[in-house]
Amino acid sequence: MERRATQRRQHLLGDLHATPMTTRSGKRRRDEVVGVVSICCGGGMQSSQWAGESFEHAFGLDIAPKFAPTFSKNTGAPLETFDLFKMTKTAALRLKKKYDVSKYGKVVILASLDCSVASPANGKTLSKEEKVEWYEEAIAKLRIFEAAMELNNIKVYAFHEFLDDLDVIELLVRAFPEIQKTSVTHHIFEDRRRAFLCQRYDSGMREFSAELARRCSLYKGRRLLDELRKHGLDVEKDSEIFSKSWTKLEWRLDHDGRSVDGDRLPTITGQGLVLHVFVDGSTTPPTVEEVPISPEIALELRSLGCDFRFEFHPTDGKVLRAKIVGMGVSLVVAAAARVAFEKCVLDK
Repeated sequence: MERRATQRRQHLLGDLHATPMTTRSGKRRRDEVVGVVSICCGGGMQSSQWAGESFEHAFGLDIAPKFAPTFSKNTGAPLETFDLFKMTKTAALRLKKKYDVSKYGKVVILASLDCSVASPANGKTLSKEEKVEWYEEAIAKLRIFEAAMELNNIKVYAFHEFLDDLDVIELLVRAFPEIQKTSVTHHIFEDRRRAFLCQRYDSGMREFSAELARRCSLYKGRRLLDELRKHGLDVEKDSEIFSKSWTKLEWRLDHDGRSVDGDRLPTITGQGLVLHVFVDGSTTPPTVEEVPISPEIALELRSLGCDFRFEFHPTDGKVLRAKIVGMGVSLVVAAAARVAFEKCVLDK
């Protein structure tokens, strides 16, 4: 999972990676390098796997500046604080010029709109009409951005992550007729239903699906119980795991969680995961100790199957680290997405 030499040579500004100054030889090779732009990217877990000699991150967009240090650390690119709902053609062209996107012959846009204010993960309960209205506007803004990136004969591709929500997927398909979609119910230790979509490449999502299945198969037979023990957690077969996003302590004490000996993780979110380790099974209810799973351990679980190591920035606090992991795409998914692009577009 070590980064390649092309990334290790990046300059530093303070303790953040920064893209080196472009030389004449560098300009000549731009047709061979794919520019990467990340939309609603958070800390950049998905972006981090689009690395290596074929890719160069131009910039990322997110409404929250707190993610900038980690995004830059893992991509070598700046994070622009920007509200997608304020996107206009003029704003998109300004960003394009500011980050010199026109120097690339090909650009891939990584778009993650699902963890939005309209998502139930943010504690909102919206009607179907309100949800559709929100996403309809967000996708329209994304279309404006993509159209601006395409000017000057740039070939633009996209990889989308969404909740597997039929109402939202229908909006995407209408907006981008060339889009391809597949859904994933789980991978390695995670039970995380998501829709992933390739735009303008990977017909039927065949390459992505095959690569994800190949990587996940490498972990077949491994147990979550053993992975947690590797990180120093004193868990037994009867220990249980909960997502704190949907439960309160009183509820957890009165209900069964998922088994660490056979089940997959509940969805990892910004509220984190907690273990119930049994102390005394003779009491009613059984006496348990609540043991939180740290953001660092959650990151390791979400990093299995990746190609490039993702790292927190030293200034990230515990709450922000949990948010970054919870909002991020599992790295095995992001790596499979990049490989599919390499095979379909770059003939690798």
